[in-house]
Amino acid sequence: MDNRTAFLELAVNGAVASFGAMANYLYAHIAKNVPLNWLRFLSTIALGFFIGQVVGDFLPTDFAYRDGTLLIAGFSVYPLLQILEIKGVEFVARHLGVGPLTSPSARKRKDGSNA
Repeated sequence: MDNRTAFLELAVNGAVASFGAMANYLYAHIAKNVPLNWLRFLSTIALGFFIGQVVGDFLPTDFAYRDGTLLIAGFSVYPLLQILEIKGVEFVARHLGVGPLTSPSARKRKDGSNA
């Protein structure tokens, strides 16, 4: 895969998820009377782009429901970011040996007691 194809795939993943994030923000504005804030709107689009990159890497390019999955990921950007924050820290701590889960008080012995 050449650089242009890789860049185009990243741009498409991010753009599709950004549309989902825009739909979420506009839905909250219309249905829940959340005031329209342009900075927050642009931030939501950027976060949707990020989520599109993350989720798009886990989906094969020939997956039939790829675009719909990216739209849903963008629409649910804030819950996905909360999951990523919690599980991402746990993943890094577990696999790289850094973070609060690697402290002596967090280590458990095989019998269930603390080390």
